[in-house]
Amino acid sequence: MLTFSQTDTDSLACVPIEHLRKATIELIEYDFCKIERDSLKATIIDLGTIIENKDSIIQYETELKNLAFENIDSLGIVVSTLNTEVEILKEENQEITKKRNIYRKITGALSTVIVILLRL
Repeated sequence: MLTFSQTDTDSLACVPIEHLRKATIELIEYDFCKIERDSLKATIIDLGTIIENKDSIIQYETELKNLAFENIDSLGIVVSTLNTEVEILKEENQEITKKRNIYRKITGALSTVIVILLRL
């Protein structure tokens, strides 16, 4: 059996230098592959978190948009109600103006009659 040990010097193994260089290069490449794999795993986790957050943001924005549309609908109802109230107030104002004009005419006529009666 072939063993590689620094303490067991009784049995030595001779390996060609080319094989040792190739094995060393492969071990170094393997180490780099493990580092890259760990980095890619971390990136995948980060991207998953970003996607989860993106979905939450999209849901939040959708809810916000829906609330804005509801608010617009509510404001439309308020505007419609206010327009109706304005029309009612305009009609009431016209009626009051007519009554005021009638009262002015009556007051003017009475004033004229009183002045005429006082001269007699």
